[in-house]
Amino acid sequence: IDKLWLASWLAFVNEEAQGSVPGPITNERLLEEDGETPKAGLERGVHYRGVNREVWHIFHGIYGGGPIIERQRLDIYAAPPLSRSRQRLPQHQIQAPPLQSAYQQVDSPHLNFQQVQPMQPQTVDT
Repeated sequence: IDKLWLASWLAFVNEEAQGSVPGPITNERLLEEDGETPKAGLERGVHYRGVNREVWHIFHGIYGGGPIIERQRLDIYAAPPLSRSRQRLPQHQIQAPPLQSAYQQVDSPHLNFQQVQPMQPQTVDT
C-alpha cells in the first residue's frame, strides 16, 4: 500500500491528529504507466508498506481504490503469486469464504466504512 495513503489513514484513526477520511487507496504512483510494473527505486517503509492478503481485503473492502499489487512476499519487486488456477488445496482442506462476505455496508452520510457482522456457525462434513 502506498505509504502516503497509509499515513493519511493513520492520521484519520489517530484521535490526536483528527485527520479526515483517507478516501480510496491510491497505489498508482508506485507503478509504471502499464499499471503493473513497479517503478524503480521504491523502498519498503519509505514509499510503500507491504501488507498481507487479509489486511489488503480489509482496507480495500472499506476504502476501495487500488490497484492491487499482489506479490509472493511483502516486497514490491518480488514475483507475483502463482496463478490461482495452479494453486490447489489438498482434498482434506477446506477453503474459507472470502473475508468480504463477513462485512455488511453501513449507511452514513459522512463515512464509507463497513462493520464486521458475526458469521453463522456452519457444520462441514469432510
